Amino acid sequence: MKKLSKLLLALSFVLSMATSAFAVTVVSWGGAYTESQKLGYGDPTAAKLGVPVDWVDYTGGLSEIKAQKEAGKITWDIMDVYARDTIIGCDEGIFHEFDFDKDFSPAPDGTPKRDNSPHHSLNNLM
Repeated sequence: MKKLSKLLLALSFVLSMATSAFAVTVVSWGGAYTESQKLGYGDPTAAKLGVPVDWVDYTGGLSEIKAQKEAGKITWDIMDVYARDTIIGCDEGIFHEFDFDKDFSPAPDGTPKRDNSPHHSLNNLM
């Protein structure tokens, strides 16, 4: 599951950077956890694509992103959230649920995305 979470965050990261002319803001839990994300795939992806990344720590939940959305001033591009908050966020229209087959290309070997990812996994962007 950790591998899938990293894959989903990396995909979100790439998509967000591809659609943004500015820095991408990634929100995570802080400490060693965020540092591992940053060093493991954040920094290498940012360097490869030439897009700066701002890392923000938060304590969880959806209240901060709800407030941003209601104010019409969303400043976070990618969030690392618990599965429960992912489901609630999608149900409440805070996050966008991607259809892997429609929204992503097949793997280099031609394997469809639906076969590379469990059908219940969600990739979220705002």
